[in-house]
Amino acid sequence: MRPLNLDNSPCTPIASNCVIWTGPSISCIKLCTGDTVSDVVFKLATELCTLLDQTNVTTYDLACFNLAACPPTTFDQLIQLLIDKICALENITPTATTTTTSTTSPGKSTVVSDYLLTAAPCLGGGTVGLVDYVNMIAAKICDLITQITIINAEINALDIRVTALETAPTPTFIIPSFTLQCDIGTIIPVLAAGSTQDIDIVLQRFINEEWCPYKTVFGTSTDLSNAISSQCVAGTDLALAAQYITPGVQMNVEYPTYVGTPTTLNEAVSNIWLALCDVRNRVENYEKESIVAAGDNITVTPVTVANVTTYTVAGKEAIVVAGAGISVTPVTVGNDTTYTVAAAPLGGMLVSATPPGIPKVAPGLNTSRLSDAPIFIPTVVYDDDTAYNGATGIWTCPATGRYNISFRIHLTQPAGDGWYDPLVPGILVAGLMSSATSEYYAINSFTPTVIQKHADICGSLVGYSFTAGDTLCLRIMNTTNYNYLSTVGDVMEFSVERIK
Repeated sequence: MRPLNLDNSPCTPIASNCVIWTGPSISCIKLCTGDTVSDVVFKLATELCTLLDQTNVTTYDLACFNLAACPPTTFDQLIQLLIDKICALENITPTATTTTTSTTSPGKSTVVSDYLLTAAPCLGGGTVGLVDYVNMIAAKICDLITQITIINAEINALDIRVTALETAPTPTFIIPSFTLQCDIGTIIPVLAAGSTQDIDIVLQRFINEEWCPYKTVFGTSTDLSNAISSQCVAGTDLALAAQYITPGVQMNVEYPTYVGTPTTLNEAVSNIWLALCDVRNRVENYEKESIVAAGDNITVTPVTVANVTTYTVAGKEAIVVAGAGISVTPVTVGNDTTYTVAAAPLGGMLVSATPPGIPKVAPGLNTSRLSDAPIFIPTVVYDDDTAYNGATGIWTCPATGRYNISFRIHLTQPAGDGWYDPLVPGILVAGLMSSATSEYYAINSFTPTVIQKHADICGSLVGYSFTAGDTLCLRIMNTTNYNYLSTVGDVMEFSVERIK
């Protein structure tokens, strides 16, 4: 076999791990087709080493033979020694191996071929003659020696190839390049048209700077296909612009290039333009050929300038009915009736007054809640729906709708530190709540943390849906360390405004 390291041209050197064994699988050494050459050499070398160890005479203990001189040095000498010992034990003369004489003593043959042994399983098993058994062993040994010789030759050949692969220079690869016909990329500097660029640079910049943005804008091929197939103007639909000349003509007849079921982007775009032009032409024809006919008690006066026709329509009878919150005032002069439509104001209410005295209350979980405070009764400023009871201070919703509600409280404590008491902290709480339940609608509080003469509390709720019969009232709770005395200029008020 010619070593590859003598001349490897024109082949390119390659590592042994990249070359595979294409011969048959050899199960006894676990060698499979497809293994790398490195694995093949390793397995063959391992089996060879095992055979060499097994046939090494020095690994066997021959002390029982008392071989003081000339012990066997090779494996075939060892086998011959064993044969001689067996013959001696059986009183067999070596020259008798070719004879078939009768026995010299009852029950025991003097002929070697008549001596029977049980063969080892690896040699077929069963009972065989001594001579046959020895011949089988010898043949097996010869086969092993032949195989070892063949394996050694193959190992030497593979070793030459592996050495050639390992010592070969590292191959070099030249990246292809080509001249661009257009600019590539959006990041400066772009790959300019006419320049020669390596293909890996072109591919990287095209994908990252051209294709990815393109895909983000246009979507996937599935997205484009779905958009194309979503055409709403079929080829059998009527062509609008042709209805004045040839009524009933279809799109694919009026426009032969119109595709009834487009599958490509260019077909879809072409259809869009045809449909758009059809609509535009229809509008132009409509502007030129519009007809407005007068009816009973209706007069029509057309005035046409270029493609624009203005129609003045007059009637003697017209009915405009006012709706909820809307007022209509008609004025008729001759054939013309003028209607004045105005939004009628929705109901609202405002109550306001100087607060009466508000005694302080000791704080408690169940005694100083806003619902425990009395209802304060401001005076009516206006009440469009007469929904406020000036005796009880309760406003009752007159109609289901949406309302804006708000309140404002201004209380003065002119003496000492005003509302502030560092030793006995407290707060003022005010809010609008239901008079029938403990439901709060708008609530706020004032907590004096420094010297403060005035306490101002405001709150509101916008666009809340009240049901006819719901109630509102104003409550104020004082848990500070000061009683409040009514003071001119102070105020308590709340308002309700219906917005829908």
